[in-house]
Amino acid sequence: MPVFRKILYLASLMTVCSILLGGCALTNPEPVTRTSFYFDTIIEITIYDSANDRSAADHILDECMKIAAAYDSSLKPGLPLSEADSETAKLLDTALLWQDRTGGAFNPMLGTLTSLWNFNGDPPGPVPAMNQINEALKHTSVSDPESLIDLGGIAKGYIADRLKEKLISEGVQSALINLGGNVLLVGGKPDGSPFRIGIRDPNDPSGNKVIQTVNVSDVSVVTSGVYERCFEENGVRYHHILDPATGYPADTDVDSVTIISDDSASGDALSTACLAMGHEKGQALIESLPGIEAMFVLNSGAFIRTSGFPD
Repeated sequence: MPVFRKILYLASLMTVCSILLGGCALTNPEPVTRTSFYFDTIIEITIYDSANDRSAADHILDECMKIAAAYDSSLKPGLPLSEADSETAKLLDTALLWQDRTGGAFNPMLGTLTSLWNFNGDPPGPVPAMNQINEALKHTSVSDPESLIDLGGIAKGYIADRLKEKLISEGVQSALINLGGNVLLVGGKPDGSPFRIGIRDPNDPSGNKVIQTVNVSDVSVVTSGVYERCFEENGVRYHHILDPATGYPADTDVDSVTIISDDSASGDALSTACLAMGHEKGQALIESLPGIEAMFVLNSGAFIRTSGFPD
């Protein structure tokens, strides 16, 4: 991504994050925050509790950013199965589990297909030729040696989980990990109250409007939406969440899905799958999974929550 585009994207996203995470910061003790650019997005980690002094917190955040940098280098899309290292293979096993649970709506073997779609270009696009898409759809199975791995639909969640493990191992009891749409909480605020997390309105072009807020502690809040990584061609908007059945961006009644779960990898995979499934099938799936809740924002602007979705 060119430097000027990174700067514009950083300014925009930081504005969104300041609204979505408003109310989290405490004046006593002073939070310690580190921000960087990995996984094609802005990531931010904040330590809130006073278990560590400033120098200790800075050291912990340095280590967290090293972990993020290592994953940013290793978990690249388009990797052949034969070249997967042990960490990638471990994550792929988790991804294949969610492929099975979602009936194929989530598929980590779409690397041949996703490589055709230029969502990160400057400018992005164009739409691939139909014959290219049809050929790529022949190679989307883990049993096909010509298929390529693309863990983009679960990687940020998996990495957030590893970062949370690191923070806990260092004695941190109150923290917030934000990997650009993947929010993972360590405990609650130092005073014992929950964090207040905002969910973006996918139909607001400014990206600044919050459609819902939730008060939660020690959980993952992951949102996937059609507003992320998209482009227009001939008046049609194309977004990056592809339907494994058609090879084109998922065309359902859902504009965004927010998943609340104990771990972020599950939330990441499910938010992707549920957007591709549509709200009826997605809601039925989430209701069948204990300890996981979802909110679906529909094309109409209405939103639907599963039975246990928090206030």
